[in-house]
Amino acid sequence: MPNIHHQLLIATPTENVYNALTTAEGLSGWWTPGASAEPKLNSVARFPFGDKYFKEMKIIKLESPVHVKWQCITGDDEWIGTTLSFTLRPGSRSSMLNSHRELLGQIEQQ
Repeated sequence: MPNIHHQLLIATPTENVYNALTTAEGLSGWWTPGASAEPKLNSVARFPFGDKYFKEMKIIKLESPVHVKWQCITGDDEWIGTTLSFTLRPGSRSSMLNSHRELLGQIEQQ
C-alpha cells in the first residue's frame, strides 16, 4: 500500500488528542462506535464495523502525549501489515504559521 500523509490542525491540547487515539472512549468517538482499546504497548485495539467485520490494530509505539503507532493484524487483506502513525505537535496558530506557511488558508477558515 502506498504511503499516505495527512496533517490536521486540532484546536485542543495534545493530551486530548492522545486520549482520543489510545482509549476505547476516544476511538469510539471519532472512528467507530464500540471500539475497544487501552493505552498499553503491544495491546490490540479492535474496531467493529457492523456485526460481521472488524479490524484489529496492534499498538506498536506509545510515547505520551506525542506519538502513537499501530500495525493492522486483522482486517481485509490489503490492510494486513499496514501501519498508522500519529505524531502530535502542540502549538499556537502563530507557531504553526511560522513553521508551515502553506497552512495559512486552512487557519484563516477557522
